[in-house]
Amino acid sequence: MRFGSIAVAAPAAAALGIALLLAVALLSPALPTQSGTDTGPASAGPVSPAIQDLRATLRDDERALPDGRVAWMTVWQLCWRPIPGAAGYAVTPVSYEGPGRPFEVREPCYALSVANGIDERPGRRSGRTAQLGLMSSSLSVSVAVRYKDGTLGPASPDYAVGEELR
Repeated sequence: MRFGSIAVAAPAAAALGIALLLAVALLSPALPTQSGTDTGPASAGPVSPAIQDLRATLRDDERALPDGRVAWMTVWQLCWRPIPGAAGYAVTPVSYEGPGRPFEVREPCYALSVANGIDERPGRRSGRTAQLGLMSSSLSVSVAVRYKDGTLGPASPDYAVGEELR
């Protein structure tokens, strides 16, 4: 299958998506893992807001191939309400092996290809349900705000990649 300049075999698509996400997480510089410095009960510093109004959606894209078949791809997108003063957001992948290194996204959304394939006709998407099930059972993410001084706010709960959240 070819999307842009990348050719991918349909059966390996879900594994490739997981591998790419984990590679980005492992190769990205680590971000701090907590907000500010705790000076004990007398500390009266500002409280960092948590990520709110998270929603996750699935979007299906198709394109015709020269041989008459249809290439399809499903993209999972997690978005949240922007936080004033944010320099970015730390997305932390969590697999069956545990949490990975957080990596940064600049906008209040994160998207990942979670399923793809080739079918004989439009709208069919053979194997999509199985690929989404594999993805959601093996990978989740949490999100935290990152401020200009490098501190992180509290992390959101983990959300399964490939599942919708409204």
